[in-house]
Amino acid sequence: MVANDHAVIEFYGWWRTDFGWDGCNFKASLDGGQTWEIVTPEGGYTIDAMFTGSQNPLSGEPAWTDVSSGWEHIEIPLDDYIGEAPMFKFHFGSSDWAQGNPGFYLDDVIMWGLTTPVYATVSGNVSFDGGNGTITAVDVSANGHGSPNTHPAANGSYTISNVLTGQRTVTASLAGYHPASQPVTVVQGGNTGVNFTLTRLDPPPPTNVAGSVNSASGLMTLTWTAAADPLVDVYTIYRRIAGDPDFVQQGTSTGTTFQQTLTADGIYQYVVTATDNNVNVPVTSIRSNQATVLYGELPVTQLGADGNYDDRIHLSWLTPASSKELNCSMTMVQPNSSTLWPSLPVLQTISVCA
Repeated sequence: MVANDHAVIEFYGWWRTDFGWDGCNFKASLDGGQTWEIVTPEGGYTIDAMFTGSQNPLSGEPAWTDVSSGWEHIEIPLDDYIGEAPMFKFHFGSSDWAQGNPGFYLDDVIMWGLTTPVYATVSGNVSFDGGNGTITAVDVSANGHGSPNTHPAANGSYTISNVLTGQRTVTASLAGYHPASQPVTVVQGGNTGVNFTLTRLDPPPPTNVAGSVNSASGLMTLTWTAAADPLVDVYTIYRRIAGDPDFVQQGTSTGTTFQQTLTADGIYQYVVTATDNNVNVPVTSIRSNQATVLYGELPVTQLGADGNYDDRIHLSWLTPASSKELNCSMTMVQPNSSTLWPSLPVLQTISVCA
């Protein structure tokens, strides 16, 4: 374990590599080797970033590269890891073997300012806020050397062993719940009462929302497929008129249908959310897909005309609440009497195609 701010690793290094393409750096891990971070030596590396676009695993990282000045004495401060028991490694990377350089060598490695790691236990209780999870499936873990973890007993109690003393973060997690973490100063005698409450995630939204309306009575019926969550208690229905910025709540339903009577012509847009109320703070899904309902006599939109023809005019428009364009071909003829020439053409036929 790194004991004080004078902790350092020192060694002699010798290297001959292809500049910028091959090199070596020094890294530390606090999670048992799952992830690594670069540690900078006194005076820095010989290049701030290895050349990118190659197969070198150090691409884009600082490194010792090119040719050293014989055996160079190098010191790397470790004071950023006081109270930790990191893993260290020298990481060499090469883009290819074409240059035939001998690579990177090190000798006389010494580490100062270390002490024997001290481990302790952390215990507490895990509980749920909503959801239907299994308490014994919860993973409770602590960061630091070895990343120790455990699972609670059926009553929610847990104890993690072999937790490195010092500043740690303890986390409880389970699929379907928001993970919970808290910082803990782990002391040699161990810590108790590190408790967690996991709150269930928001439920998924209902799907396949669709609406229809009786054109005579104005009775609108909205249907949907229930959210894929058996704990959903209620669905909330929202509506807006096309062009309005905000949806307004219209009502709720414990089933998968909703009805209301429309009284004004318009383009109505509906969305539905799902809510589980059996949580201290109820959790609600995102909005469902949008269902559009047309009611009454609605004008077409984006009417356009093209008269660049001898005998016809092309009209085009969009049907209400649709991006589908309809086209109308109007065939025109001139009057037979030359005394009326030139006069406006007379509409003879109209044909419409989708």
